[in-house]
Amino acid sequence: MTGARPAGYVLAGGRSRRFGTEKARAVVEGLPLVARIARRLVGRVASVTVVADRAGKFADLGLRTIADPIEAQGPIGGLLGALQDAGCGPVFVVSCDWVSFEPRWFDRLRAAMRPGDAAVAFRGRRWEPTLALWDAALAPEVRRAIGRGERALFRLLDRIGARALPLPPDWQRVAVQVNTRRALARWKAGRLHG
Repeated sequence: MTGARPAGYVLAGGRSRRFGTEKARAVVEGLPLVARIARRLVGRVASVTVVADRAGKFADLGLRTIADPIEAQGPIGGLLGALQDAGCGPVFVVSCDWVSFEPRWFDRLRAAMRPGDAAVAFRGRRWEPTLALWDAALAPEVRRAIGRGERALFRLLDRIGARALPLPPDWQRVAVQVNTRRALARWKAGRLHG
């Protein structure tokens, strides 16, 4: 893909039930997780915006934050917010629970996206939809999926015929998402890997 850099969005609208406290504000390497991820995108995307349960939620961290357009839908609701906010062009989406990923993986996604692609995502045994590139033109389809009660992003990727990329060679060693404080503590201690 050539041309303007995609807009970047960090999904941070979850309720963090399993985490026990707000996961996006968990401190990793001296920064709240949401701010750390936003910082890692700078230079690779045109702008960084957080999608949360309410607008302005992370303004205290200097992060532009918009609200999920349809509340309590999980990642698909955050995706809809990102696509609608961007309006057009490619949109890079990453969820705030990615404590370990390589920003250069985004470069691979971007290089693979072709005109007409609805989305590009890594796929091993399963899709990795919350570290993916989406076309903003998908917003109506995402809204329809929500209207039908569909919340699984991997099903959406299948239905739209997304371009699948093989996992990067260092994925198993590097890629880590966390959903609990215990998992985050294990990762910090070097006992949790991809």
